[in-house]
Amino acid sequence: MTKALSNVDRVSKTFKQGEDINEEFSCRDIGTLELPFWLTCLSCMLTDGVLVVSTIMGSTFLQQRFNYTPEEAGILYTMPYISSAVLSPLVGFYVNKYGNRMTVTIMGSVFMLLAHVLKACIPDCQKCWYSTIPLMLEGFSYTTYAVVLWGALPYLVEARVLGTAFGIVTSAQNLILIIFPPIVGYLN
Repeated sequence: MTKALSNVDRVSKTFKQGEDINEEFSCRDIGTLELPFWLTCLSCMLTDGVLVVSTIMGSTFLQQRFNYTPEEAGILYTMPYISSAVLSPLVGFYVNKYGNRMTVTIMGSVFMLLAHVLKACIPDCQKCWYSTIPLMLEGFSYTTYAVVLWGALPYLVEARVLGTAFGIVTSAQNLILIIFPPIVGYLN
């Protein structure tokens, strides 16, 4: 993933997006998608899978570990999306102005990892404030995924295959959502 985004800031003007494209799509064009695209696709797929599974299990987790009511846990589990809604324009502005997509993406991955480590390590308590820290970290991680990873796709593929690239990433995300929840259900 690091390799995929390392050149995005430098080559952002290579592909001309938004111009009329006179070429018709061919399935052979999928072969033009290079390794950085496929790594970004894999990263999007896994990030979305982890976030959705975390959301599916999150309410129960908060109820069992921190004694929140179902209503309170449901409201608290909106925190990743609320923080992402607030942070997305700010991260987008930062990336547009300063670049550093790779750094922001790595930070998002670290925050996702840290959120899950904290979930495992925070001691059980009665509705303690620090039980929400992992949720806020997940929100920042989701922000980097939504803003930086999805935003990098136009820089990684030619304009004539951009729709296909977005379609492949979306299909990959849906595929992981078919695979992850049953595995988590089995393990739970």
